[in-house]
Amino acid sequence: MNTPEDDVDFVTMHNILYYIYVGCVNLPFPGSERWKNKFPEPADFPSEADAFQLYKSSKKFLVSDLSDHCLRYLKLSLTPCNVSERLFNGDNDLQYHDEVVEAYIEYLLSNYDKVKVTDTWKESLRREYGDDEGSKFGWSVLCQVTENLVRKKDG
Repeated sequence: MNTPEDDVDFVTMHNILYYIYVGCVNLPFPGSERWKNKFPEPADFPSEADAFQLYKSSKKFLVSDLSDHCLRYLKLSLTPCNVSERLFNGDNDLQYHDEVVEAYIEYLLSNYDKVKVTDTWKESLRREYGDDEGSKFGWSVLCQVTENLVRKKDG
């Protein structure tokens, strides 16, 4: 029986197939819009993918070079504003991808002075964490970040 977690949306699947056949996906970096006029996309180019969905699906289908590419993209596209959103957005699947979580936490800790003044970080601190799986994961990440910050301060 298929669950919603087993389903892969059309855009993600199109990007995976395009990657298998052509070797690229639609994961644009901020600021790359200005190049679209100079270098138009091919007619069959897929729509912009959600990087984490593409990462999860490429892991699922064992397209390891694509999952490595997505992980690099997820790391390089982190900002002080979006790291908290990515960590605490309630996506239960994040907890099953340790290397992504570790990358997000490492970035947050390395950039804590900039992260701590963002609205997304403040929101993650004000959020109520319940007994559901996503809340428990969010709370454990918050505890892990706090422990690392204390260690960093004391050490």
